[in-house]
Amino acid sequence: AMNRSAANSLLKTLEEPLGSVVLILASHHPFRLPATVRSRCQGVRLDCPDERQAAAWLAKTCGVGEAAARQRLAACAGRPLPARDLSDEEASRKAEFRKDVSWLAVRQADLIEVAGKWQEGAPEEVQRWLLEVAEEAVRGEFGDKSRGLPLRRLFSFYDRQKYRCLASQLRLNPRLLLESALMEWQIVCAARSEA
Repeated sequence: AMNRSAANSLLKTLEEPLGSVVLILASHHPFRLPATVRSRCQGVRLDCPDERQAAAWLAKTCGVGEAAARQRLAACAGRPLPARDLSDEEASRKAEFRKDVSWLAVRQADLIEVAGKWQEGAPEEVQRWLLEVAEEAVRGEFGDKSRGLPLRRLFSFYDRQKYRCLASQLRLNPRLLLESALMEWQIVCAARSEA
C-alpha cells in the first residue's frame, strides 16, 4: 500500500539502520513490495500451524470442543485467527457454502439451486466467502477440486469477484450477482479439463 515516497523512506531506513536495531516487516503480499525493499530483507515464511495444533489452540482459546474447533478451521481454510472470530453458527454456514461451491467446481450441484439457497440472508457475506474461495484457489489451497485450474482465468475471476463485492454494496440485484459469480466459477473450473 506504500506509495513511491514511502517505499524510498523505508529503503533509506533499511540501508542505514541505527546501532543494533532489528526491523521486522510483516506482509501478507511480500511480492507487492518494491524489489529494492525486498532485496534488503531476509524472507521468513510463516505458514499456518498444522490442523491438530490449530484445533487444540482454537478449542482452548474459544472454549469449544475439538469438533467445533475443526469445523471453524475448515470454514477458514485452516487459518486459526479468522476461525477464532467465527461463531459456531457462522462456521457451520460457511463450511456448507464452501462444500456447495466445491461441488459446483466439479458440476455435481445445480447452479440455480445453490444460488437460490445462498442468496437469502446476507448476500455481502456470501460474496466475501466466494472471494475467499477465489483467493484460496489462486494459491492452490481450495482443496483438490481447484488444483490444476488455469491461473489466468482464476485471476480474472478473482478480479471480477472483487468488483461484485463492491457492487453488492450498491444494492444491485443480489441473486443475479450471485448466480453470475457461481456460473463464472463453474466455467473457470471447467477450463481445467480444456487445459
